[in-house]
Amino acid sequence: MMHSMTGYGVGENAGFRVEIRSVNHRHLDVHVRLPAAFSSFENAVKARVRENFSRGRVDIFIKPRQESGVRLSLNRDRVRQLYEGLCDVQKDLGISGTVEIGTLALIREVYDTPDVEEIDEKPLFEALDEAMRQMAEARKREGEVLSRDLNARVEDIARRFDEIGPLSDAHRAGIRDGLMEKIQKLGPDIQVEEARLAQEILFYAERADITEELVRAQCHLDQFRSFIRDGRGVGRKLDFMSQEILREANTVASKTGESRIAHLVVEIKDQLEKVREQLQNIE
Repeated sequence: MMHSMTGYGVGENAGFRVEIRSVNHRHLDVHVRLPAAFSSFENAVKARVRENFSRGRVDIFIKPRQESGVRLSLNRDRVRQLYEGLCDVQKDLGISGTVEIGTLALIREVYDTPDVEEIDEKPLFEALDEAMRQMAEARKREGEVLSRDLNARVEDIARRFDEIGPLSDAHRAGIRDGLMEKIQKLGPDIQVEEARLAQEILFYAERADITEELVRAQCHLDQFRSFIRDGRGVGRKLDFMSQEILREANTVASKTGESRIAHLVVEIKDQLEKVREQLQNIE
């Protein structure tokens, strides 16, 4: 089943609360916000997320509970050095304002990080896994909604291409009849070589032939349907196929110039624009 890139989940236990959310992004972009005491686990958290998701901007917020047993130790010498250094820079540059304690508290370097061996990582990853499970479920539910919407729009596009076929045949026949009528109006004294005339009429009629474009468009639509059925990780493929369908529609419009066909192409392009908007949120 196709998945969206939008989701949210929370995992909680005695040691940690992990909140995770994701939105659409061209690639997988993972950002982890966690206390300084757990900074050594940042890469492991990112690797765990990459094992489960392929696209989207993913933000993870990790908060330890008191039961986690981890205590932050403030390095007073480091705080003093930072404060004095900031005050010197402020004085040298003539910057107004004061250095607040709240600002210093946000700087990771003022805390002494405990050894990794002192931290029990199991509760952290249990909470993370639960948060990811919930987010994956949310992405799946929205993906199902998007899948139904895309299928409906693809069927609408396919119907309009089907309508263009008979109109194109009639248009080509009209070109031939129109040329013959113009030649006849020139009068009986005009000498025309029949073989050359037939060749020229065929040439102009073939220029308006869009059979190949219609066949390719239907092939692209079939491939689009197949990608939707394939499930996860098809967002880029679907976007590429939508561009190919648009290319065929533009060629159809440029080759025929027939007003009813042009109107159908406008409707096809309008649907494709809506399709591409939806695809921006497909994993």
